[in-house]
Amino acid sequence: GGTAYPWDSGLVLGLILVAVLALVVFLVVERRASEPVLPLRLFRNAPFAVSSLVGLIVGFALFGSVTYLPLFLQIVKGDTPTASGLRMLPMMGGMLVTSIISGQLISRRGKYKIFPIIGTAIMTLGLYLLSRMNTETSLTTAAFLMLLLGLGLGMVMQVLVIAAQNAVDYADLGVATSGATLFRLIGGSVGTAVLGAIFASKLDQHLASLLPAGAKVASAGALNPRMLLSLPPATRHVYAMAFTQSLSTVFLVATTIGALGFLLTLILPERPLRSTVAASAREVGTEMSDAFPMPVDTDSFPIVLRALGLVANRDIQREYIARIVGRAGVDLSPAAAWLLLQIEENPATDAHALARTYDVDVELLTAGIAELETRGLVTEGSSKDGAELNHSLTPQGCDVFDRIGDARRLHLTEVFSEWPSERHHELEQAMSRLRKELVPEAHRSGNEPDLAVSGV
Repeated sequence: GGTAYPWDSGLVLGLILVAVLALVVFLVVERRASEPVLPLRLFRNAPFAVSSLVGLIVGFALFGSVTYLPLFLQIVKGDTPTASGLRMLPMMGGMLVTSIISGQLISRRGKYKIFPIIGTAIMTLGLYLLSRMNTETSLTTAAFLMLLLGLGLGMVMQVLVIAAQNAVDYADLGVATSGATLFRLIGGSVGTAVLGAIFASKLDQHLASLLPAGAKVASAGALNPRMLLSLPPATRHVYAMAFTQSLSTVFLVATTIGALGFLLTLILPERPLRSTVAASAREVGTEMSDAFPMPVDTDSFPIVLRALGLVANRDIQREYIARIVGRAGVDLSPAAAWLLLQIEENPATDAHALARTYDVDVELLTAGIAELETRGLVTEGSSKDGAELNHSLTPQGCDVFDRIGDARRLHLTEVFSEWPSERHHELEQAMSRLRKELVPEAHRSGNEPDLAVSGV
């Protein structure tokens, strides 16, 4: 439009009409489909809707404008196509650095909203500075500006996917992920077309005004480095000036779009990152592939049992035990708290046997037993072959044991809080089968622990 055909031509107007009608038909079909490609109900989810819109804008500004950076390097700076591609590495390097750093910070702090805000601000600044480039701009300056743009983009693109994934139910996780990517690609397609039309129109205008009257003007579509090399130096300089002025307009439009994206990130809702079996296991060093192995059949029940078992087996992890003990309000070291559970289960167990079984420091376990005896939580054991065994929990120890058990049960129900409500009965069955391993109660209590999670 505006180059090969006038904007008011029947072909261009007809294509615009077809696009609008196709969008309407798509919405109607998606609303009625039993398994829609893009469920429209997701757009009632504010984080998904905002992150999709910001992704659309980022794609528009990014792909629509950055497409012309290699051309700038070739036409204005005389680089070869290969060299111009290599000079784009600062932008990719900036994206790589900030995407890694932002991902690490999000994992540690659980907060993600600040990164799209900062990222779109830096991206908008980078686009504006790129709009100031001219024929005198050095390659070093251009590389710095591309690095700045990449630093901003790295804090936006993947974080928007995280926001969308974190906001939807597990059943919609796949479509939310692909939807976030889809809108970024749509933005890139539309941005390339719109900004390309603006560039072509402006280039024709600038060439007509800069070249002498009666000079033959090459169309924007015919402008390429090989054509420029065949022109006289003076004419080639005029084409380079017209190119940079047209490119400046493209980047200014992209800057405006980027600023709109920045404003939208301010209203992006931030929700706490999920705490699931996989996430909890990852916190204490268990690989997600271990927590959720690839299923070998259609029965997911064994996978649930496997995941629950891994949660229970993490008791040997100090970090996990320390959190549970702190939650129970008990002033015990992680080793002593773990030993309390082991002694309740098997009073005859000694520190040396536990050290061999779990490959831990025997001195750490010996100190833990001494702590329990000093606190009056276990009785003094008998000595045999240098090992102290035959402990038992005192009434005070049983009370502490039950408090730790309550804290463990509460943690487990929170871990599985996002399990679909219609499948809570499966989780109850699984937890019942692992009752002794997961949340044992002191033997003095004859009551079964209440493990129902249907009210979670």
